[in-house]
Amino acid sequence: MKKTLNILPQHYVGMSNTVDGRRRVVIPKHVARELDIKTGDRVVFERIGDRYAIAKLDERAEGLAELMDRNPERTGKPLPVTPAEMKRIWKE
Repeated sequence: MKKTLNILPQHYVGMSNTVDGRRRVVIPKHVARELDIKTGDRVVFERIGDRYAIAKLDERAEGLAELMDRNPERTGKPLPVTPAEMKRIWKE
């Protein structure tokens, strides 16, 4: 289950952080805990209307979505796959 932060009303004044010269921002500790974000994790920014939400990237879900989007040409015949290709597929 993907956790995202609730989008706050436009007039809400809450905590803020400064963006540094490389466009980085620190995720507050309690927010990172709530979203289970740890050092090295990847996050996604999701657009919702005119705002953005942050969520921890679920690598498994991303891989599954990529597989579900795959639309190979249908020939009716199975294509041969080498053992090396099969290992690469399973590692991804």
